[in-house]
Amino acid sequence: MTSTFFHGIFLLLVAALFVPKPAAAQHVTKAKTGASTETTTLRYSLITGAEVDQVAFSNWAAGGQSAIAASLTLNTSLMLLTPTWEMKHRLTIAYGRTKNGNQPSAVTVNQLFFESIYTLTLGWETNPFVSMDISTQVGPGYDYSQNPPIQISDFLDPAYLTQSMGLAYGVKKILNTRIGIGLNEVYARRFLSYAKALAQSAGTKALTIRTGIESVSSLHLRCGRRLVLNSNLRLFSAFDRLTVWDVRFDNTLTASVDKYVNVNLSVLTVYQKAISPKTQIREGLNLGIVCRMF
Repeated sequence: MTSTFFHGIFLLLVAALFVPKPAAAQHVTKAKTGASTETTTLRYSLITGAEVDQVAFSNWAAGGQSAIAASLTLNTSLMLLTPTWEMKHRLTIAYGRTKNGNQPSAVTVNQLFFESIYTLTLGWETNPFVSMDISTQVGPGYDYSQNPPIQISDFLDPAYLTQSMGLAYGVKKILNTRIGIGLNEVYARRFLSYAKALAQSAGTKALTIRTGIESVSSLHLRCGRRLVLNSNLRLFSAFDRLTVWDVRFDNTLTASVDKYVNVNLSVLTVYQKAISPKTQIREGLNLGIVCRMF
């Protein structure tokens, strides 16, 4: 438990090193080219959070079981905006563990996601874009339905990568959607079942590549001063299986108690038929301390 937990903390710290210094949350520069002036705006943010839930019993007549759960999160973004193009980067890292009584500790949250989008702002209703993203685990993941638990994943094992190009449409800062042709790869080193399932192959292929259609829609809706809904829907279908769609629907409702305390309700729904014929759902409700670095 200890080495894995500190592995997660180490990744959070390393990620923070690649974020610009907190001199300002927004920086604007102007470059003159002939008679024209081009304005470049740099925006960046770094938000970290920690949640701890703990209960302990000693000689408690009514009964009960001691338990502790802890998680760390990091959300950082970097945007470079000009009148003719914009570039956005987003990194999310989350890792948590729980321990009940004398049972071994278990992983509860284990996620790393990075996304980069480049868009040409031509003044059209829709604008061309290229994007890439990677999704993987921070550390080892286990199947706890087995006794003892068996390891089924690790950092970059598997790793899900997608590159796409197409058209994007946005409504102010509330709704953004894009659709295009995508290239989807699944890379695995030890746990090859993920790549083999998608390839429908019995071999030892560690990299599976599919081409298809990708659609991504994001909603950022502020309800009053203290309530924010963030929703992200990703769809992908390979050209040879257009009747089957991979779905990832991520929703987070955040209520700000004050500047440093948030209550988060999150629901993640995943459907990937080649990996599991059943819809996967992860739900979480937590109260945590939030620190906005900049």
